[in-house]
Amino acid sequence: SVVYTDETGKISAGVLPSGVGSTYHNVLDYGAVGDGATDCTAAFTSAIAAAKASGGRGVVWVPKGLYLVTGNIEAVNVTILGVGPIDINGPQYTGTSVYYPQGSVVMMTNTANPMFKVGYGAVLDGLTFFYPNQLPTLSTPIVYAPTIKGADYLSAGDGNFSIKNCLFSNCYDGISIGHFRFPYQYPYLAGRSNVVGSGKVSVTDCRGYCVNSFMQLVDCYDVVTVRNVQLSPSWSMNMWAAGVNLFKWTIRYGQAFKVRWGHMDGLTV
Repeated sequence: SVVYTDETGKISAGVLPSGVGSTYHNVLDYGAVGDGATDCTAAFTSAIAAAKASGGRGVVWVPKGLYLVTGNIEAVNVTILGVGPIDINGPQYTGTSVYYPQGSVVMMTNTANPMFKVGYGAVLDGLTFFYPNQLPTLSTPIVYAPTIKGADYLSAGDGNFSIKNCLFSNCYDGISIGHFRFPYQYPYLAGRSNVVGSGKVSVTDCRGYCVNSFMQLVDCYDVVTVRNVQLSPSWSMNMWAAGVNLFKWTIRYGQAFKVRWGHMDGLTV
């Protein structure tokens, strides 16, 4: 999707992608500051809540900027829409400096939490995910939680969501979905009928560099579709610049897809 804005980050009339409705909620109106330093977690959470309360599946608009979050942003029945990856190469390391990516960049330094937890009806479109401390000079990467985690504990499960036109600039693990859990496997889940797995997930038109893995699929119960995904360390760094070590770790240990044992009806790539 291509969305045009004015200098305030407001969406111009008539340029919302078809099918997302006319109601949108700008994260700037809920306290977000795209300066790369202000914690915008609460602003994203408030904008998502307002979009869901507006009726139907609302739209959260993320204008161009650097938005620092601490993670665990939950998205169900909502579209989170950015301008798309403006800088197609993401953050580039030249040997002396790191140039931050441009676009609707959600960035994180916290290692414990996923950046987004997504559930039924969620769409992440046109976002760039960035970890400023994951420097190309590191010989061993910083281990972060998955950038996008299917939230199997949510009331609607973690199936039926879409990720499209996003740039994974230097994530450790990009997407983790699945985790179909049965009470006999996890007794503490007995009686919780809302614990389900993933299905009908679509990942399209994404690109980037994930240090360890781009996508992990665990016990998915339905079709997962992956189309037009391009992965390479060159999205995030000049691989041959002096002092660049991280891509060497990825070449040795990284995997594009990790599919673990479990029930899976289909994987379309």
